[in-house]
Amino acid sequence: SCFDLQKQDSRPSSVFAYEHKLVMKTEKNKKLLPTHPKPLAGHQAERPIDLLGLEHRQSGNGDSYSFFINYRVTTDRDSAEKLYWMLTGRESKQHSKKIKTTVFLDKYCLSAGEPWDLGFVKGLQNSSVIILIISENAIQSIRNADLKPDNVLLEYEYALEKYSKGKCHILPLLVGEYIYVENHGRVFKKFGAFDVSIFPELPHCHEMSKCENITVRQTMSNLFKLQGISVANDTIASEQVMKAAFSLMDHPFQEHPEFSFFS
Repeated sequence: SCFDLQKQDSRPSSVFAYEHKLVMKTEKNKKLLPTHPKPLAGHQAERPIDLLGLEHRQSGNGDSYSFFINYRVTTDRDSAEKLYWMLTGRESKQHSKKIKTTVFLDKYCLSAGEPWDLGFVKGLQNSSVIILIISENAIQSIRNADLKPDNVLLEYEYALEKYSKGKCHILPLLVGEYIYVENHGRVFKKFGAFDVSIFPELPHCHEMSKCENITVRQTMSNLFKLQGISVANDTIASEQVMKAAFSLMDHPFQEHPEFSFFS
């Protein structure tokens, strides 16, 4: 039926570090690594990155971000880019201080020669608001995350851990889709994939996952406990989303121990 979800390529939106030794090899391998667009001014980290930790740091030295955009490349790339341009470079308040917003999106914020894993760790751990673009097609591959590592799920896990410690805000954007219904034409169908029973009751097999004693199903259940905003691809860069994102920017962080399920 028209409500059936189609499987999508599970290529992730990001790659996290697998081995700490990668840091030591970065300089040696720079000439062999693919180049990426030049980062926006102020996006180059000036200190080593703690690969395994998620301690939130807002140093004011140019390596912190207002927003981090999590998304699945194969399904939500256009939505992520629309969101990036809407949120970037705007005047806002962060804890009562006036700032100009910065946004971490891989396409624009990875430095030339910088390994993707280092870049994404830097972006996620140093962002105040983590925006999750969640569409029904984007989460389909997570059904196999007990057998095949999924980096979008890994970012969910790390974001939830950081949120539980009171070191960030999370804003889920639940992306619906337009479908054709006989006698009604083109109709908007809200995101409705809240049935977590489709996800495995086994831990995520990603070697960087900290959820050794937590199943993929439990992680997704915790994710869906967060209050999200229903959007469509063509309305993701809406005034409603912008207001919600900027409101969180000026809202104090708060611990959420109910999400503290990591070892």
